[in-house]
Parts: sequence; structure tokens; C-alpha cells
Amino acid sequence: MELIPEGINVFVLGQKEPPSEFARLRANNKMGFLGWEEIGLTRGETREMVRLKRGKGVTDEILLRLHQKTEGWAAGLMLVLLGSRIRKQDWHSLKEFPTKEVFDYFVL
Repeated sequence: MELIPEGINVFVLGQKEPPSEFARLRANNKMGFLGWEEIGLTRGETREMVRLKRGKGVTDEILLRLHQKTEGWAAGLMLVLLGSRIRKQDWHSLKEFPTKEVFDYFVL
């Protein structure tokens, strides 16, 4: 990583903190680390994404359930919204959130 030319950025994704081999890069401010708190959607951000994709008429209860179901995961929220749109589900009567697209995301 230290050989990467100036102006080139590399993004590495993982589910754990960077291993100790990256300590020098972190100490020299050549590498940053973003945790789930920085990248996960807040309830307000979930509300805005739903509003942009679905318009008005989504209750606070549905928004809260969507946020809890997706745990702030942006791609998961988009997949759930897509699944409900494809099946033309009414948000007011929605008891179970569509999860087929989320399942397909991980399987394929």
C-alpha cells in the first residue's frame, strides 16, 4: 500500500478492523477507517431515502420498521423498497417486508 502513487486512492472493505500490518499506515495518516456508525443510515436518512423513492404517505411506524429491518444498511433499504414496488404492495397494509431481493443479493 505504501507504493501506491500520490493521488490514487484504494478502498478496502471488510467486516473487521484492519489487521496490525496496517498500523504504520494508520499512524502516518495514510489510511482511514470507517465503522458502521459512520456509514449506516440514521432514521432521518432512512426517512429521506424512502421519501425520495416512495413519495409521501409512509407512516412513522412503517419508517421505523424499515429502519429496524435494514439496520441502517442503504443497499438493504433500496432492495426492500424495490421489492415492495415490484409487487405493488400498499405501505399502509404491509405486515411483512419483502426480503426476496435481499436474499438474492447474498446468494447470487
